[in-house]
Amino acid sequence: MSLDAEIDRLYSLPLAEFVAARNTLARELRARGERDRADRVKALAKPNVSAWAVNLLWHGEREAFDRLLEAGAAVRAAVGTGDSGREAAARRREATRSLLALAKKLLSDAGHPATPAVLQKISHTLDAVVARGVEEADPPLGRLSRDLEAPGFGFLAGIELPAAPRRGAGGGKKAAARTRRAAEARAKVADSSPPAAGEARRAKRIEAARKELEEKRAALAAAEAKVERLDSELAAAQKVAQETAAAARRAAEAARTAAQSETVAKTAEKEAAKAARAARTAARRAASAVESGESRLAKLVG
Repeated sequence: MSLDAEIDRLYSLPLAEFVAARNTLARELRARGERDRADRVKALAKPNVSAWAVNLLWHGEREAFDRLLEAGAAVRAAVGTGDSGREAAARRREATRSLLALAKKLLSDAGHPATPAVLQKISHTLDAVVARGVEEADPPLGRLSRDLEAPGFGFLAGIELPAAPRRGAGGGKKAAARTRRAAEARAKVADSSPPAAGEARRAKRIEAARKELEEKRAALAAAEAKVERLDSELAAAQKVAQETAAAARRAAEAARTAAQSETVAKTAEKEAAKAARAARTAARRAASAVESGESRLAKLVG
């Protein structure tokens, strides 16, 4: 099995088995001298529950996932082309609902609560997949460890959703005027924001997010190190338990052998005692016969 296939297998396992299976694979690769591959596997992060569910959808529900990808491609193609994209958007919503229903069942079957918060994170990741497509997915689909950030409203900005037609010649003109006024209002709001202040706020948010991410990565590394240490302790304890069990089995076998030997010895002792009694009885009878013969002989001689 190739390394990519092994990694896909890791992300398809039950969530509780991920760390142990990843560490086992890394040890096997290192034992074969494949240090770079072992380091690559060791660096794989354990998914959170919502990312794990999306991975399982990718690996196990590919037909439903492909419907979402096809609808997403159609939505992206409609952006900026003047196409309304209504049909593609409807197919995208239906595919998302279908995948969410499947995710809810997967979570329930695996013993994970399908809470609204978890389902919302899954929905955001699916929206991000629609916006970016498979080619832009990083990490690749099926190997997510964290949720993907949902696209903003700007993703759909180029899709025109025209109002329903009205009776009369002036309906279309009025709708066009409303659309133009709304666009001008959005432009004025955008122009009124001081660029420097906006950039400063954005930089501050980015720095805070980066710091939070570093803290979470450090906490993850510490947790995984603890898991690895506990795995080593467990392996050592299991080895001691196996050796103790083997010694106990050997002692029990020796005890059974000793008990059987004792039984044989007691049986032999009983048989010997019985033979001795029979011999004594035969000796007494022989002595009596000799005594009787001597008596008859004495009578004949005398």
